[in-house]
Amino acid sequence: MWTRRSVKRRGKNAMKKNYWKTVLVSLILATILGGSSAASGVGSGVSSGAAAAGSSAGSAVNQAQQGQSGDIYEGLFSTDDLQDAGTDTDLSAADGGAEGLVKDEAGVIPDLPDEVLKLMPENIRGVQLSERQRITLLIALGIIILIIIAVAVLLTAFLLNPLEVGIRRFFFMNMREPAQIKEIAYGYDNSYRKNVLVLFLRDLFLVFWTLLLIFPGIIKSYSYRMIPYILADHPEMTRKEVFRLSKQLMHGNKWKTFVLDLSFIGWYILSVLTLGILHVFFVAPYKNMTDAALYERLMYGRKETESVPVAMIAEEDDDE
Repeated sequence: MWTRRSVKRRGKNAMKKNYWKTVLVSLILATILGGSSAASGVGSGVSSGAAAAGSSAGSAVNQAQQGQSGDIYEGLFSTDDLQDAGTDTDLSAADGGAEGLVKDEAGVIPDLPDEVLKLMPENIRGVQLSERQRITLLIALGIIILIIIAVAVLLTAFLLNPLEVGIRRFFFMNMREPAQIKEIAYGYDNSYRKNVLVLFLRDLFLVFWTLLLIFPGIIKSYSYRMIPYILADHPEMTRKEVFRLSKQLMHGNKWKTFVLDLSFIGWYILSVLTLGILHVFFVAPYKNMTDAALYERLMYGRKETESVPVAMIAEEDDDE
């Protein structure tokens, strides 16, 4: 049986014994996790922008069809069109915003947000796209989004996930004695392909569980929480054994671990107030060492009658 106080005290004491290296490795971990989130954000941002551009272009085409009896203006508004409309305004005098664009007699102007217009070259802000051109543009944007997602997934699977294994090994080894920075390369030097496969499947399963609803994804994230530590501590285990052992270790401990995470909220608030300085130099190392202390406690701190026999793990059914 473990308590929050004992685990946090164990983690803090281990952090103090090897403070600066723990701070550095925690900063590396925060960087790789932040990079993965940023890659996902880029993909969603491009997707939203593509949808907005497609909708706006469609609105402009519909206005043109209604105002010109089925004729769709393609290309730029020429000066001849402007003279026919009875205006002296020159497109080259536009100020770069939506207000600088000139309406023709039917009131047709590109229906795009101001933010999009400002990013476009001045000489193409009045372009009207046909239906086929809009479809081609959306297909091209879709391909770009898929390429960005594929690159992010490959980068995470083959580079960042094995690095996470090495970082978790550093924290776990630091519980016993001051660990060396070279431990973070452990995931590349030992069972690299298995590390890539297991953590890729972990991420994939979490995505599927999260698609069902948010809560199943959260629950499963706690079930799989010890997977990087097991890979770092027992590289001889197979994929199925790693998943099963993680679930066994977290069985009956998910809620207590969730409360353990909540106990750091006060520190996170203080980190925000100090512009992240406190997080870098204290909170992140403290939290990472506490997680390592939790793994140590669950894996090796049980009573003999409650320990998890590794030899029996393969006999259980895998529900993945």
